[in-house]
Amino acid sequence: MTPGLVGAVLGAALGAVLGWLGAKAINAGLDRQIEKASPEDARKFTTVRRLAGPIVIVTTIVEIAVVGYVAAELLAG
Repeated sequence: MTPGLVGAVLGAALGAVLGWLGAKAINAGLDRQIEKASPEDARKFTTVRRLAGPIVIVTTIVEIAVVGYVAAELLAG
């Protein structure tokens, strides 16, 4: 396994954890907004809540995997 691949795998694992934490935080904030919103706005926030979690998780995994790859390649070479 090349150092870049190891860095990317470790970065993806860390990204999954951080993405999950970020999604939980965003969903908690949206839950508070849904409680205070009108029924029409609550439906909109619910749609955003449903989509935001997976988007945050996936983008965080990709971002940190790329950073892990680049860092490992720079440190190895």
